[in-house]
Amino acid sequence: MPRPPRRLDAVDPTAQVAVIDQAAGDGPTSTRLLALESRVAVSEKSTRALLVEVVRLQAALSTASQSADEDRVARRDAENRMRATADTLAQVGAQLEREEHRRRTEGDDARTLLATAKDAEAAALAARQEAAKRAEEQANGYHFRIMKKFLETKNIAQAICKAVMGKS
Repeated sequence: MPRPPRRLDAVDPTAQVAVIDQAAGDGPTSTRLLALESRVAVSEKSTRALLVEVVRLQAALSTASQSADEDRVARRDAENRMRATADTLAQVGAQLEREEHRRRTEGDDARTLLATAKDAEAAALAARQEAAKRAEEQANGYHFRIMKKFLETKNIAQAICKAVMGKS
């Protein structure tokens, strides 16, 4: 039996098999065709299974890609927050250093002011003591001069009294 002509315009492989089946009939060729049909059916099933697996893997890849993108965005956001936190900590540290320096400076200024006040108080006390000493010395000098004048005057008065009494 002659082989049926192949139809090159047949798009569907099952249609090609149907054309072969119609022409084949019974015999060794028909067994070969059945085996071929069986292998083609198994190939189609494998191909379909592979296509299903490819679609599933594409979906998984897409999900993984989206997840990776989300992770990348989350990591970038976390890095930005960490940078902002580090900047804030640096600013707070600098402010603490400035405040510590200001506190030390104010402490030094307060100690200097206290020392100056103590020195001024000591100088004022010394000046008061010196003034009191001078006032006492002046008072003693006045007292001495007054006493001297008094004694001189007394002596003169006694001498006048003796002279007046001695003439009488």
